[in-house]
Amino acid sequence: MYEFSNDYLGEFVAWLNSLGLRENLLVALEDVNGYGCHIVKCLANEKIVMRYVPGILTERHRKQSIHREKSDRVDALRVAKVILTNYEETLPAKESIANQDERAVATSLDFFLVERRSLVSEKTILKNQLHAMLHQCLGDHYADQFTKPFNSKSIIYYLKTLKPKMMTDPEQLVLVMSIRRRLERLKLLIQQVKEIDGEMAKTAKTSKTIDHLRSSIKGCGHITACTLLAEVTTIRRISN
Repeated sequence: MYEFSNDYLGEFVAWLNSLGLRENLLVALEDVNGYGCHIVKCLANEKIVMRYVPGILTERHRKQSIHREKSDRVDALRVAKVILTNYEETLPAKESIANQDERAVATSLDFFLVERRSLVSEKTILKNQLHAMLHQCLGDHYADQFTKPFNSKSIIYYLKTLKPKMMTDPEQLVLVMSIRRRLERLKLLIQQVKEIDGEMAKTAKTSKTIDHLRSSIKGCGHITACTLLAEVTTIRRISN
């Protein structure tokens, strides 16, 4: 068995070429994210056909085997066995079908969406904490005058209302300072999500597929359309 690190992908391609005609080559891959992204990009640029082997299939083979240890060598053998025996359950690699422009758009959107999901998750945690803390500090009706308890106007109001220098109770002072820190973080997260949405909108303008998704699927908004495209990369993967 040969081993090629990401530093030797050129040698890997040369070895593949030594096996025979390009049209007869098929590379099976399990990890196509993380460290696997370099080899996928290399193979796509070389127009070598790839198929994805879902981890659940190799795990199934591992559980059925009398040798259940894990290593790079053993995992590679399991991937090879799956592609030979369960080909129909593997997936055509989107990078093998999409052109370079389609891959660039989908990759950009994927980066934006991963970061956006993380930021939205942080926002939710902060909002849940602030609900309890503002209730403790300002009472039941702290947000009655706002359409949403955490928008730009409400955050400015809380920051103006809750000033440390006005607190005489040490416990209240600690609470107010903690609230203010969370509000400042929430402001930053909201701004960053807004910036990402703007960048996604710019990227989406280069894709007719996103416009088509939004216009043809009822209830499909901008974020959903971008998420779909980031996942499939090119609509040409889908036959009908």
